[in-house]
Amino acid sequence: MNKKTHHSRKLQKIMKLGKIGLVLFAIYLGISSFVVSATLVSDSTLKADTAKAIKVVEILNTPDTIKSEFFNDTINISKPIPIGQIIYTEHKTNLNLFLDYAFPIIMLLLGVVIDRLLLRYTEKKRVEREGLRWKSEMDSLLDPLKRQGETFRNFINEYCNVKNRFDIPYIDSQVLLKCEIFDSLNKEDLYKYVQSLHKNDNIATQEYHKVIQVISVIKSCQNNLSDVISEMKSESNKLINQFNEYTQEYNRKLTVCLDDNLLPLAGTKLQDLYSEKINKQMPNVNILELEDSFVRPSIDILADSKGDRLSRIELRNCLQSMLDIIQGLRNEKKYIQLNLEQLMDEYSKAIDTIASIKLDK
Repeated sequence: MNKKTHHSRKLQKIMKLGKIGLVLFAIYLGISSFVVSATLVSDSTLKADTAKAIKVVEILNTPDTIKSEFFNDTINISKPIPIGQIIYTEHKTNLNLFLDYAFPIIMLLLGVVIDRLLLRYTEKKRVEREGLRWKSEMDSLLDPLKRQGETFRNFINEYCNVKNRFDIPYIDSQVLLKCEIFDSLNKEDLYKYVQSLHKNDNIATQEYHKVIQVISVIKSCQNNLSDVISEMKSESNKLINQFNEYTQEYNRKLTVCLDDNLLPLAGTKLQDLYSEKINKQMPNVNILELEDSFVRPSIDILADSKGDRLSRIELRNCLQSMLDIIQGLRNEKKYIQLNLEQLMDEYSKAIDTIASIKLDK
């Protein structure tokens, strides 16, 4: 999403909130105007009906009571009222009673209702915003998933399927597929958003679990990828070190055979082959190529040679160990190929799952 679109949406949200504020302010002004008008009418009515609303109360010749002709009731007093004193009583109209009692309650209830409406509106917008964020992040996984699958395919074609390729190409691991961004998103809001899209709770629950499960699968695949690469490199380095050890041992035994002339003719051939295929290639020796260029030819020379039997057996054992290590390196190729093919299959399923998830309104 470009900055222009983002600012446009943000401006639209501000305008919506502004409209709500104007509506609430208009309601407030309307109620205030009504109250002011009602008060003015009440005041004018009270002034016009003063003669009717206010009556002179006759003073009874008793120390603690008075008799009101207007209310036709007896009023208790705390102390005697001097005879001849005039007491005025005021009659409250229905509007006065409304302003004194009902109006504050109505305003309180109105405030509560407005507050609830604002909270509901705010929560709805927040859930919608969070749900759209989930959808955006889910959609952003599609391209990295495709590129990761393509990377695996190229690695298999360029390394695993090439018999004697010894150097291990770099496998580009897509950072987005670690799915770390989803740890900061609210799953509860996602479920509420899905519920707002699908009125059927069963469908909403299914769609929600699709999202959670596909993210979990992608995370697991990326972790497995790191483990597979690390394990392959570790095992390959171990095999390479072993090959170097057997190579040095072979060279020492061959040198002894030459010095003591234990292998007439064959010893010289073996030394020339070792010098050409290993010494001259150091330190960039391709161990996999040595299977056909050095190890097997050396075994054939020993098989046709005559001389010290023990020396021939020792050299033959070193060469056989080299051959086993080379086969181990080839097995590592097959191992990583098998794992990458399984990951490709998981990524393909993840792409289909993401495409099937319904997070659109």
